[in-house]
Amino acid sequence: MSSLLLPLMLGIFTAVITINQHNATKQQRIEDHKVAEQNRQLERQIAAERYRDDIFDAYIREIGQLLENYNGSLILSQVPMTLTRAKTLNIFRRLDPQRNIRIIRFLHESEQLSGIGEQRSLDLSTAELPNIDFRQLAIRGKQLYNISLANSASFYDTKMPYTKFEQTRCIVAHFDRANLSKSIFYQVNAKNAFFNNAVLTHANFSLTNLEKADFNGTEITYSQLEMTLSIRDALLPNGTRAHGTNLVNNGHADCNSPLHLTWTLTHGNITTMRTDADFNNCHFIVQSNDVGAIMYQTIELVHWDLNFWKYSLAVLDAHMTSEVSIELIGKNQDGAIINKTVLGNCSVTIM
Repeated sequence: MSSLLLPLMLGIFTAVITINQHNATKQQRIEDHKVAEQNRQLERQIAAERYRDDIFDAYIREIGQLLENYNGSLILSQVPMTLTRAKTLNIFRRLDPQRNIRIIRFLHESEQLSGIGEQRSLDLSTAELPNIDFRQLAIRGKQLYNISLANSASFYDTKMPYTKFEQTRCIVAHFDRANLSKSIFYQVNAKNAFFNNAVLTHANFSLTNLEKADFNGTEITYSQLEMTLSIRDALLPNGTRAHGTNLVNNGHADCNSPLHLTWTLTHGNITTMRTDADFNNCHFIVQSNDVGAIMYQTIELVHWDLNFWKYSLAVLDAHMTSEVSIELIGKNQDGAIINKTVLGNCSVTIM
């Protein structure tokens, strides 16, 4: 019996050894494959970095040669300026944000982005610069015209007084602690942008969209915000949320303002009156229900450039009695009627 057990035990032992060796070989192949894949990924990253370095160095050499050929200025003549613009926009699309900021620094330090007073600046309009980080970059008087800086571009702690942002998209951009004194934001889309503790002395926000922007810790003034396109739900320095500008003048019935200053009365007679229940609550009152009344005003929407504000909406929120209606008539620049809507509900909100 014992003579039979020895071959059986040897057979089991051999099988166990074989299975363990097979599993070890399989595990080794998996590890080898993983290491090989990591090596290939590293090689691809090294090749991509080398490619970016090569085209970055080539751009610097080519622009440097142009600067030498044109006595240090590429913006005084149309040919070098057009060539530089084409090369720069092309390189922006091919490089990462870190190298793109080095290109902007290079152009600034070579005085091609000054644009102060009558001095021309290199045209970088339509450039796409997502996720670019300008922190600690001191740029004075640089023009940023029609540039896309969406997707959390960072200007944190940047010194950029006298900078011109014109028709620039900088949604969710971070201007925290930046020095933007006397800078110009003209027709800029800065929705959800952060200006925490930024220096905004005499900064101009004409026709800029500051919806839900954060001005905590700043000293921005009412006169500055009054020039904007929208400050709806913006966080003000006092911690309150701003209300959007009412496009309808005296649309809430101001008992302290004469009606004829904002409305044109074409039929009947309308006045304003406070209610007994709430002295601060003012309403429009028709003098004669039998005669009725009609008043209107024209609202100009010329500030909304359809080429830039493609997705803008005008929102009408109205509360009326059952016998009151609102007629909305849309006209083009030639005065031709392009749309007409009559609203007769007691409470309506349309966009």
